[in-house]
Amino acid sequence: MLWAIMINRRQYLVASTLAVTGVAGCTGSGSGPDPVVSNTQNVEPRNIDVQNQGNEFIAEIQNSGISGTVIVELFFTENGEPSASPAAETNTYIESGETREISFEREPPQWADGYEFQYQGTVYAADVRNDGGEGDLELELIDQPSGTVIQEKTIRISADETRTVEFETTHEFDEEYEIVAESV
Repeated sequence: MLWAIMINRRQYLVASTLAVTGVAGCTGSGSGPDPVVSNTQNVEPRNIDVQNQGNEFIAEIQNSGISGTVIVELFFTENGEPSASPAAETNTYIESGETREISFEREPPQWADGYEFQYQGTVYAADVRNDGGEGDLELELIDQPSGTVIQEKTIRISADETRTVEFETTHEFDEEYEIVAESV
């Protein structure tokens, strides 16, 4: 009989991103945007249950974060170590608070003594408030603590406007992420 391990390989990411992240940028003249980044959020898939019935492997997951795409992967394990690549993978959109069941039909390899599911959310968002004048902001999604910029985008923002900005990526963060905004 195969045994299951429930893995959320982004668990540390979820715990470390609950703090508010912000960078205030302003132009020397004071007439441009003055951004404040807050309410950093991401898709947060959580294990509810895993089971197998013959060659059907079932994961029940709940998204406790914002709505978005979740990558679900099934790995077979040997001595507790997952295979180098997934036996099955799917992307599924899950609403915030929704619980979803995902199943894969796969015959385990002869060497497998267990299996595990791994989940990864792909949407990262923050609210950006402009306390200055109208203008362009450059926003970056950064992998911390390395400081590597994963994605960037430029938006035009009005004075006193607040906007939710989203990034979508399959990047596997080393520890945590940060979203920063700067006037350009």
